[in-house]
Amino acid sequence: MADHEGSVVIGNPNAHEDKKLGPAVVLQPSKDSALMQEEIFGPILPVFTYKNIDEAIQFVNSKTKPLAVYYYGTNSWSNKNMMRVKEETYSGAFLVNESAFHFLNQYAPFGGVGGSGYGRCHGYEGFKQCSN
Repeated sequence: MADHEGSVVIGNPNAHEDKKLGPAVVLQPSKDSALMQEEIFGPILPVFTYKNIDEAIQFVNSKTKPLAVYYYGTNSWSNKNMMRVKEETYSGAFLVNESAFHFLNQYAPFGGVGGSGYGRCHGYEGFKQCSN
């Protein structure tokens, strides 16, 4: 968590020094920092703010394909912002008002695309991926 140039609004801002990492929320980290360039395998949530949905879509598309895109807002086909994010970004999964269900549900396939990995794991889908 060193040198991200953001604000740690929840959690231990000195975790990189004292090795006591718990859940953390980092607001507006530098997009060029290691936190934003490497996969995050820990309880760290980087949060960015945007003025409009175009900026958010552009940010997602400017990086390699993510494991998942999480949209928080009204879950309705008539929600134009939600539909734009769903249709104009590409990721291993698209979830609305949820961040863990696709991983925790053993019956739902879980996996990424590109740098986030290929294939699916969990349940029957995982069995098919690991079977010849």
